[in-house]
Amino acid sequence: MYKIISSNFSNLSLANSPRLIAIVPVTIDTIVVLIWSVPIAKLTYVTMGMYAARRFSSKGKRFMSLVSWLTTPSSTDHPCIVCGNKQGNKIILNALHWHPEHGQLEVARCGGCGSAFTINARKLITPYPSAEMDLQDPNFIYLIYLYLELNAGLGWKIPLLERLPYHRYKSMLEIGCNVGVALDYCRTVWQIDALGLEPSAYGIKGAELLDIPIINAYTHEAEELRNRRFSFIYATEVLEHVSDPLAFLKEIRSYLEPDGVLLITTPCSSSIHKLTTPGELYAILSPGAHYFVLSQKQLRQLSKQAGFLHSAIELNGNTIIAYLSDRPITLESTSSTEMRMTAYYDAKITTEAKLDDRVYLGQLINYYISAVKSNTPFDEHGVSRKIDKIFYRLFNLSFEAPLELAERVNQQTSLFDFGMTVPYSLAIYLYHRAEYLRGIDASTGHYYELAALVAAKSLQVDFKSQFLNHYFLKQAQRQIQSMPARSRNSSQTSVQLREITDTITATIPELKNPSLNTLSKIRRRFKSLLNRWQQ
Repeated sequence: MYKIISSNFSNLSLANSPRLIAIVPVTIDTIVVLIWSVPIAKLTYVTMGMYAARRFSSKGKRFMSLVSWLTTPSSTDHPCIVCGNKQGNKIILNALHWHPEHGQLEVARCGGCGSAFTINARKLITPYPSAEMDLQDPNFIYLIYLYLELNAGLGWKIPLLERLPYHRYKSMLEIGCNVGVALDYCRTVWQIDALGLEPSAYGIKGAELLDIPIINAYTHEAEELRNRRFSFIYATEVLEHVSDPLAFLKEIRSYLEPDGVLLITTPCSSSIHKLTTPGELYAILSPGAHYFVLSQKQLRQLSKQAGFLHSAIELNGNTIIAYLSDRPITLESTSSTEMRMTAYYDAKITTEAKLDDRVYLGQLINYYISAVKSNTPFDEHGVSRKIDKIFYRLFNLSFEAPLELAERVNQQTSLFDFGMTVPYSLAIYLYHRAEYLRGIDASTGHYYELAALVAAKSLQVDFKSQFLNHYFLKQAQRQIQSMPARSRNSSQTSVQLREITDTITATIPELKNPSLNTLSKIRRRFKSLLNRWQQ
């Protein structure tokens, strides 16, 4: 999922990465991620947010102003920043710098390797606020909670990770680990010695909240990496943020054991075309943050030049996924993502570690959701009672007082206000709790109505950041409509909750008069999220 990279959080909101989600953010890495198929925007080892896009408007049609295609591509003598080629390079579009004050940037396509690159990128890439600045912002912690509560992109990361022969790995390094959820997953489920590298404030808070070792530095600054070798190194959406990708790959290779494996993901230049929706295109380009967008052909060439003898390189949506090693690579089929996620959260909620109450609540909720989705037998009564208890203690709200909960939620006007009032994953939890109860022929109470209401409010507050809730809004409403009319209208509370939901949805532009681009993006994201939410 994407993350916001400004300390002025009051005027910004998150966007999930295609492939972010955010979880990114998803940019995930990670995020949207995403949230479409894998998060697509990451600052050098740091997930970034669609800052410029969110500054201008929350409506999808305004993304059009951020990227403008040239009617006729213009030849340029500027060499490709990736391969050095000067022949046949053409400027194909202009894109607004993530920091709008820097204006429009020219993006060219290389006539040699097929990659896309920003003209004069080395002069135009802009540094982001320091970790210290982010940590001083009182709203920053809610971005962390958003990332953690929406699974931090685990839904798309687990299938990539589980294809590896991890049983023989003893150690791993994740470069650009964000808050460290994927790192913690590997440490917990694989029982592996895990180390993360994340110079942003997300790494600092992740190390604190998940009690996991994360070095707050870049690779060249991290003394802890000297003379270290790892069985596995993982770097999602990092390569496009370094000015010299070949040198970076060589550096990472130097940290691998002789039979170690590097897994990287990076946006693919084949996605840079006029049919790509503006929001996704802007995320892929991330002007002012990405030096380039690689082609599959050039990534394969770079891996050879870096010394890797074997590679397995695939395209997944807008993203290249590459497994690189000096030894032959055998990729395995993966088991159910939901089952693996259930195992992870089961281990987390039974651990003796002392966790932040909000983090623990999020893990309980994610365990509940994953267990229901994977049909894993679990102590539903015990887990739901724990959730109820902590929910009341943290937010002074009860599911047994649905109208009070609805009123509180409906008063919120920003992403941060919403996160201060309820967990960001609440609508998803309420829907799955109702599904569980329906599955055992028990009364679903007001859970479907509450799920629809909370989902609608989250979309009203910030549609781009919480677009996933559009699916749960529709699903909850579908279940409500399938009830017999007498049952549906027998409770005045249920009627009132539906009326509040209808009032909210009537004010959401993306639902009232959705643009083709918005609908297209939602469809794409839902398709790529099937493994996570529709198994």
